[in-house]
Amino acid sequence: MNEAEILALTYYDKMTVYRPFKDVLPTGESIFKKGLDGKKVYENVACALSSYSGGKNSRNDVNVRVESDYKLFYSPDIVIEKNDTIECMHEGNRYILTAGKQYTLPSHAELQVCEHKGTA
Repeated sequence: MNEAEILALTYYDKMTVYRPFKDVLPTGESIFKKGLDGKKVYENVACALSSYSGGKNSRNDVNVRVESDYKLFYSPDIVIEKNDTIECMHEGNRYILTAGKQYTLPSHAELQVCEHKGTA
């Protein structure tokens, strides 16, 4: 068993990855699909979602907002591109994330992600 396979035993979350793409309608019109309407490139891939900041408070007169920085860890065999949309199931919660730049090591890949803002 190599290091990547050993680390994969600690990945309890699952992710599905969608990639933006251009589709051509029968009328010849081009449309751009992104978010969860994008092309599904991976489904139910084992991963680990981590919030390394633990959450940051920002407060104004009306409300308090807590934002977290997230990082995904997964097999180095998986290639996720910047701006891909990731649907991640973590501890029974569904997260819709937007991918940053992937960093790949022989043992694992890691990816900084942010929660998707707006409609998926």
